[in-house]
Amino acid sequence: MRLSDLLERAVVDQHGRNWGQVHDVYLVQDGPVSATAAAFRIHGLIAGRGTFGTQLGYVGRPGYEHDQETRGPWVLKALVRRLQRRAVYVPWTDVVEVGDHQVIVRSPPNGFDRANSGAPSSP
Repeated sequence: MRLSDLLERAVVDQHGRNWGQVHDVYLVQDGPVSATAAAFRIHGLIAGRGTFGTQLGYVGRPGYEHDQETRGPWVLKALVRRLQRRAVYVPWTDVVEVGDHQVIVRSPPNGFDRANSGAPSSP
């Protein structure tokens, strides 16, 4: 699978709820070790309506502490956080199927964690 197979695909859960589109894919480098480095694996997806804040790195990232977040002009950071407030982190373990036009996910009873609140550090 290529990352381009995931980006901009609709994310829909088992009940038909639309969670937005995939705007970012989080990878971890902990796969089998080759001659040069460990392989990457997908850790989770960021889904939502807008891409601006995600592309600039202002949306929370799994495993990063508060002091490791993207810094920048506070006005821009506040604006992006407001625009991205509905972005969610979807753990890869909750992905059921990657179709031609959408990603089917299994949604937890209380929904997914907000991306801005920082995603869990382990799947």
